[in-house]
Amino acid sequence: MIDMARNKSVESVMEEKDFDTVWNFLETKFGYSKQWRVAFYEFVYERSQHISYKPNPVADFLFFCTREIYPPIK
Repeated sequence: MIDMARNKSVESVMEEKDFDTVWNFLETKFGYSKQWRVAFYEFVYERSQHISYKPNPVADFLFFCTREIYPPIK
C-alpha cells in the first residue's frame, strides 16, 4: 500500500481543486455518498482547532482518504 498521506510526490502535484474529482470518482466507482465530503470538512475543522500552524489542505485530504476511505476499498 502506498501511504498517500506521506507521499510527497502526490502532495506536490495535487491541489484543492482536485478534491471534487476524487470525490466524484469515489461516488461513481465505489458508491460513496456525499457524506464523505461533509466528514472530511468536519475533520479539517476539528484538526484546525488543535494546531497552531497553517493547515495544509492537500496533506489533510490525503491523510483523511488514507485513514477513512482506503481501508474499506482495499
